[in-house]
Amino acid sequence: MYRNMKYIMNKILTLLFSLLAISTNAQPVNPNLSLLDSLHEDIDLNFSTYNDLEKTIHICDVALELFPRDSLATIRKAGSLFYLHRTDDFIDFVSKSIQPIDSASTILSMFSLQDDERSESDSALVWQGRNKMVEAALQLSQKNMYANMSKALLEVDAAKFESSMSYIQIAIKNAAPDLAPNMKLIEAGIYADFNKNDEAARLLDQLILTYPDFKEGYVQRINLLRRDNKFDEALQIVEKEYAYFKDEEDYLSYKFYILKQAGRNEEACSISEQIGISNSYTADYAVIMGCKWNLANLQRNRGTSLQYEVSTTDATYNFTADITENYTGAKLDFDFAMTNQEDLKGHITILKSALDTAHTLLNQFSANMQHAQLRNATSVWVSDAVFQEINTNGNATINADGVWRNFAIVSSDPNDLSSSDFVFTLRENGEEKRVPCIHLTATDDSGYEIYLNDDAENPLILQMNIGFSVLLVEVSN
Repeated sequence: MYRNMKYIMNKILTLLFSLLAISTNAQPVNPNLSLLDSLHEDIDLNFSTYNDLEKTIHICDVALELFPRDSLATIRKAGSLFYLHRTDDFIDFVSKSIQPIDSASTILSMFSLQDDERSESDSALVWQGRNKMVEAALQLSQKNMYANMSKALLEVDAAKFESSMSYIQIAIKNAAPDLAPNMKLIEAGIYADFNKNDEAARLLDQLILTYPDFKEGYVQRINLLRRDNKFDEALQIVEKEYAYFKDEEDYLSYKFYILKQAGRNEEACSISEQIGISNSYTADYAVIMGCKWNLANLQRNRGTSLQYEVSTTDATYNFTADITENYTGAKLDFDFAMTNQEDLKGHITILKSALDTAHTLLNQFSANMQHAQLRNATSVWVSDAVFQEINTNGNATINADGVWRNFAIVSSDPNDLSSSDFVFTLRENGEEKRVPCIHLTATDDSGYEIYLNDDAENPLILQMNIGFSVLLVEVSN
């Protein structure tokens, strides 16, 4: 949604806790402050891990019995009730505990904007709970800016344009001067949510003119132009924004995403190289786009050394595979060494039959593998057949630990980034590099997963979690 604006959420959370801070300094002097400190430690210990929110509530009640105006206990109890989805209790507690009532209205409104893990599974239930909180907030204070803003956003979700606009106008009217541009920005976002882009653009242009130092106005104008595929105009706004704020990192990042979306990959790659690896998102996208500047040079040639970190329940150690002959397609030779208790070393030859068709992986090594030949299994790499099946069908059957399992691609759309599903980061000759990868997970309940180098010429295993973990950390050429 256009309205998911991080800046306003940060302001909201800041205000949430500042308003909830019914300052401990305002509490009456009490000789049992050491007891209060001890209760605070217990409250924070339980609340921070979310392990036992009911226990958190109990400790908060003890603290509030002794110190009725204690801010931390009030904050944590409200949060615990909210995260337990005890909406009615949460509303009742906040309404009675927070003074003045306008502050209570603000707190209810702010919590209604918090993330809820149930949103994807039952969005209607979540909306009803949010709406109940906001309605209670409006009953406490009909002109509260945050209550009206929250109600406006809920009405967007309910596809009620006129109602949403009426609430945001009340929010604008009652906004403090420093928050007025935020409310106007949300107004423009509502127009955009209902595909009234011309009106949204007019409001954003006016916002930039009225508040030239309000950076988010530029950002959302850029995003609206990108949504309308007006990339040249978006780039002009980027230049204008940079001229005002002189923020080099933002400037280059905006240009990169616009150029990427416009399909101007060569220019986007050049920009991403200027940004470098300091921005992991642009660096990852650059790899997906095929930019060369940050790609690791993975080869199956003599002299290539692959260092993996292996972690089991008992130990962590290194596994190294050193390719001893240039790969010709007929066989693949490598020396291996392990820094575990046995310090195992050996040599493995994967024969053509295995490289072509094997679906079994050798992941257990022993002292008698001084000159081992694999005819029906591969190790460190998957076979051509497995790689082809994955790319053709989206899945393949693999035996990684003695059990046959179906492994399927996690996602096929890089725009769904979680970038780790498509890009793998390692070190090559001491420098951070990236490679495109394929992320596979077992379709059973084992939780097993495999990451492969997305290259038919070199289907190298980058990472595995198969009861123990194997992670490629360094490539030396």
